[in-house]
Amino acid sequence: MSSPSQKIPVRVRLATRSDIEDLVRINDEAFSPGIISQLLYPTGMPDDAKTKMAADLAEVIDAAGTGANANHSSEPKAYENYVVVAEIVSQEEQSKPETVAFARFEVWRKPRSETEWKAAESLSSMKAEGANNELMDVFMGGVHEMRLRNMKGDPGICLRTLVCTPKRGRLGAGSALLSWGNELADRERLPIWLEASPKGYGLYRRFGFEDVDMLETDLQRWGAVRKPDENWGANCAVDRFGVAREGVYRSVGMRRPAAKG
Repeated sequence: MSSPSQKIPVRVRLATRSDIEDLVRINDEAFSPGIISQLLYPTGMPDDAKTKMAADLAEVIDAAGTGANANHSSEPKAYENYVVVAEIVSQEEQSKPETVAFARFEVWRKPRSETEWKAAESLSSMKAEGANNELMDVFMGGVHEMRLRNMKGDPGICLRTLVCTPKRGRLGAGSALLSWGNELADRERLPIWLEASPKGYGLYRRFGFEDVDMLETDLQRWGAVRKPDENWGANCAVDRFGVAREGVYRSVGMRRPAAKG
């Protein structure tokens, strides 16, 4: 058994279909306590939304070449989509690694036409019976619009999500996933774009991401009141955008520039 002073090793690998159940669970554990998730899904994330998420992950995993139905073409791809997991490895013999975090990276290696990059991204996979679809359109729709106006059709990488289970925090899993993405970006000489939640903002800054844009969602419209211990992003990106007013949830669009060389 590891002592409190020993650092638990974290390993990063591409996800497989056998990971999907864990990834859906981790996503729910990470987001369900947050104010956005509580407003989007007042009674919890419905089973049909989880089923849609699992199907989407399976499609991405297969396309990336790590699923049972993978396409193993050796041709270079203009577009790839990766799901990457971080797992902790116990020092105990014959112990099974525990998946504690995952990230999803989309890679565009070639420019896209305006018709391609302006194509609307459907929010239908997140909508479900009992969901607050009005907030879904305002918040998730706003995030999508921010991504489009900044990435456009340029070659680059989009970190779609990075999620760590709160049950295994401060082990370096999020940092390990970001390092994987940064190494990919540096090899490809591509920038990385992401939308930072208030919780993840500080980590992204430490990994070289710069403030570019922001989305402010007035949650008072849906009756939310910030608790003293809640972080809604008021102090994120203040050098560029100032302090957000009370009642607003701020998401920050961030970019890590492409490596030079």
